[in-house]
Amino acid sequence: EIHQARRTPDELKMALVGGLKLGLGGLAPDEAARFPETAEHISGTERRAAVLFVLTMAGEVLLDLTLKGFYQRVRPEPFFDYPVPASYSFPSGHALGSFCFFGILAWLVTIRLKNRAARIVIRILAAILIFLIGFSRIYLGVHYPSDVVGGYLAALVWTVTVALGDFFFERRKPEKFDETNDG
Repeated sequence: EIHQARRTPDELKMALVGGLKLGLGGLAPDEAARFPETAEHISGTERRAAVLFVLTMAGEVLLDLTLKGFYQRVRPEPFFDYPVPASYSFPSGHALGSFCFFGILAWLVTIRLKNRAARIVIRILAAILIFLIGFSRIYLGVHYPSDVVGGYLAALVWTVTVALGDFFFERRKPEKFDETNDG
Protein backbone atom coordinates (compact mmCIF):
# COMPACT_ATOMS: atom_id res chain seq x y z
CA GLU A 1 0.00 0.00 0.00
CA ILE A 2 1.34 3.41 -0.95
CA HIS A 3 0.62 6.32 1.35
CA GLN A 4 0.27 9.80 -0.01
CA ALA A 5 0.14 12.75 2.32
CA ARG A 6 -2.07 15.75 1.59
CA ARG A 7 -2.00 18.67 3.93
CA THR A 8 -4.72 21.24 4.22
CA PRO A 9 -3.77 24.92 4.31
CA ASP A 10 -4.52 24.95 8.06
CA GLU A 11 -2.15 22.01 8.62
CA LEU A 12 0.57 23.77 6.61
CA LYS A 13 0.03 26.95 8.64
CA MET A 14 0.29 25.00 11.89
CA ALA A 15 3.49 23.31 10.67
CA LEU A 16 4.99 26.69 9.79
CA VAL A 17 4.01 28.21 13.14
CA GLY A 18 5.37 25.14 14.95
CA GLY A 19 8.63 25.36 13.03
CA LEU A 20 8.99 29.05 13.73
CA LYS A 21 8.29 28.38 17.39
CA LEU A 22 11.04 25.76 17.33
CA GLY A 23 13.34 28.22 15.58
CA LEU A 24 12.64 30.74 18.33
CA GLY A 25 13.53 28.18 20.97
CA GLY A 26 9.96 27.16 21.76
CA LEU A 27 8.76 30.59 22.81
CA ALA A 28 5.10 30.86 23.71
CA PRO A 29 3.31 34.01 22.43
CA ASP A 30 3.50 35.73 25.82
CA GLU A 31 7.21 34.89 26.02
CA ALA A 32 7.79 36.16 22.48
CA ALA A 33 6.10 39.44 23.45
CA ARG A 34 8.74 39.86 26.18
CA PHE A 35 11.58 39.12 23.74
CA PRO A 36 12.37 42.81 23.03
CA GLU A 37 12.84 43.40 26.79
CA THR A 38 15.19 40.43 26.99
CA ALA A 39 17.05 41.48 23.84
CA GLU A 40 18.16 44.72 25.52
CA HIS A 41 20.42 42.67 27.81
CA ILE A 42 22.08 40.74 24.99
CA SER A 43 25.36 41.93 23.47
CA GLY A 44 25.62 42.75 19.78
CA THR A 45 27.41 39.53 18.84
CA GLU A 46 24.97 37.41 20.85
CA ARG A 47 22.04 39.22 19.24
CA ARG A 48 23.53 38.66 15.79
CA ALA A 49 24.02 34.96 16.55
CA ALA A 50 20.40 34.67 17.77
CA VAL A 51 19.11 36.39 14.63
CA LEU A 52 21.20 34.11 12.40
CA PHE A 53 19.95 31.03 14.25
CA VAL A 54 16.30 32.08 13.99
CA LEU A 55 16.74 33.07 10.34
CA THR A 56 18.31 29.70 9.56
CA MET A 57 15.56 27.71 11.28
CA ALA A 58 12.71 29.82 9.85
CA GLY A 59 14.24 29.40 6.38
CA GLU A 60 14.50 25.66 7.00
CA VAL A 61 10.76 25.44 7.71
CA LEU A 62 9.89 27.41 4.58
CA LEU A 63 12.33 25.40 2.48
CA ASP A 64 10.97 22.09 3.78
CA LEU A 65 7.33 23.06 3.14
CA THR A 66 8.12 24.47 -0.29
CA LEU A 67 10.16 21.49 -1.49
CA LYS A 68 7.71 18.90 -0.12
CA GLY A 69 4.83 20.76 -1.77
CA PHE A 70 6.70 21.04 -5.06
CA TYR A 71 7.88 17.43 -5.36
CA GLN A 72 5.00 15.69 -3.53
CA ARG A 73 6.94 12.43 -3.41
CA VAL A 74 5.06 9.52 -1.86
CA ARG A 75 6.73 7.93 1.15
CA PRO A 76 8.02 4.35 1.14
CA GLU A 77 6.30 1.72 3.26
CA PRO A 78 7.87 2.08 6.73
CA PHE A 79 9.60 -0.77 8.53
CA PHE A 80 8.84 -2.09 12.01
CA ASP A 81 5.15 -1.07 11.87
CA TYR A 82 6.32 2.51 12.29
CA PRO A 83 3.46 4.97 11.71
CA VAL A 84 3.53 6.74 8.36
CA PRO A 85 4.29 10.44 8.80
CA ALA A 86 1.59 12.75 7.41
CA SER A 87 3.86 14.67 5.04
CA TYR A 88 5.52 13.97 1.73
CA SER A 89 8.82 12.14 1.52
CA PHE A 90 11.17 14.49 -0.37
CA PRO A 91 13.18 16.05 1.12
CA SER A 92 13.62 14.51 4.55
CA GLY A 93 12.56 17.19 7.02
CA HIS A 94 14.64 15.57 9.74
CA ALA A 95 17.77 15.62 7.54
CA LEU A 96 17.09 19.21 6.48
CA GLY A 97 16.27 20.36 10.00
CA SER A 98 19.13 18.59 11.75
CA PHE A 99 21.66 19.90 9.24
CA CYS A 100 20.37 23.47 9.61
CA PHE A 101 20.12 23.25 13.41
CA PHE A 102 23.43 21.56 14.19
CA GLY A 103 25.21 23.13 11.22
CA ILE A 104 24.45 26.74 12.14
CA LEU A 105 24.91 26.01 15.84
CA ALA A 106 28.35 24.49 15.22
CA TRP A 107 29.29 27.41 12.97
CA LEU A 108 28.14 30.04 15.48
CA VAL A 109 30.06 28.34 18.30
CA THR A 110 33.26 27.56 16.39
CA ILE A 111 33.74 31.03 14.89
CA ARG A 112 34.08 32.29 18.46
CA LEU A 113 36.63 29.68 19.56
CA LYS A 114 40.38 30.16 19.34
CA ASN A 115 41.23 26.53 20.14
CA ARG A 116 41.52 24.69 16.83
CA ALA A 117 41.08 21.24 18.40
CA ALA A 118 37.82 22.33 20.05
CA ARG A 119 36.54 23.70 16.72
CA ILE A 120 37.31 20.40 14.99
CA VAL A 121 35.69 18.31 17.75
CA ILE A 122 32.50 20.42 17.69
CA ARG A 123 32.25 20.21 13.90
CA ILE A 124 32.83 16.44 13.92
CA LEU A 125 30.19 15.94 16.64
CA ALA A 126 27.70 18.04 14.67
CA ALA A 127 28.43 16.00 11.52
CA ILE A 128 27.95 12.72 13.40
CA LEU A 129 24.61 13.86 14.84
CA ILE A 130 23.43 15.05 11.43
CA PHE A 131 24.46 11.76 9.80
CA LEU A 132 22.81 9.61 12.48
CA ILE A 133 19.52 11.50 12.25
CA GLY A 134 19.45 11.08 8.47
CA PHE A 135 20.43 7.42 8.72
CA SER A 136 17.65 6.79 11.26
CA ARG A 137 15.06 8.00 8.74
CA ILE A 138 16.28 5.46 6.18
CA TYR A 139 16.57 2.72 8.82
CA LEU A 140 12.95 3.26 9.91
CA GLY A 141 11.88 3.09 6.28
CA VAL A 142 10.12 6.46 6.25
CA HIS A 143 12.48 7.94 3.64
CA TYR A 144 14.38 6.85 0.57
CA PRO A 145 18.13 7.55 0.72
CA SER A 146 17.67 10.26 -1.93
CA ASP A 147 15.22 12.05 0.41
CA VAL A 148 17.91 12.29 3.07
CA VAL A 149 20.61 13.37 0.60
CA GLY A 150 18.21 15.96 -0.84
CA GLY A 151 17.53 17.29 2.66
CA TYR A 152 21.24 17.51 3.37
CA LEU A 153 21.95 19.33 0.08
CA ALA A 154 19.10 21.82 0.56
CA ALA A 155 20.28 22.48 4.12
CA LEU A 156 23.89 22.85 3.00
CA VAL A 157 22.93 25.48 0.44
CA TRP A 158 20.72 27.36 2.91
CA THR A 159 23.12 27.20 5.87
CA VAL A 160 26.12 28.24 3.78
CA THR A 161 24.05 31.09 2.29
CA VAL A 162 23.20 32.39 5.78
CA ALA A 163 26.80 31.99 6.99
CA LEU A 164 28.30 33.67 3.91
CA GLY A 165 25.72 36.44 4.06
CA ASP A 166 26.73 37.13 7.63
CA PHE A 167 30.42 36.94 6.76
CA PHE A 168 30.10 39.48 3.94
CA PHE A 169 27.78 41.70 5.97
CA GLU A 170 30.33 41.83 8.80
CA ARG A 171 33.18 42.60 6.37
CA ARG A 172 31.27 45.54 4.88
CA LYS A 173 30.76 47.24 8.26
CA PRO A 174 32.98 50.29 8.60
CA GLU A 175 35.70 50.10 11.23
CA LYS A 176 34.87 51.99 14.42
CA PHE A 177 36.78 55.25 14.59
CA ASP A 178 38.56 55.95 17.85
CA GLU A 179 38.24 59.71 18.47
CA THR A 180 40.76 59.66 21.33
CA ASN A 181 43.67 59.01 18.94
CA ASP A 182 43.09 61.80 16.41
CA GLY A 183 46.33 63.39 17.57
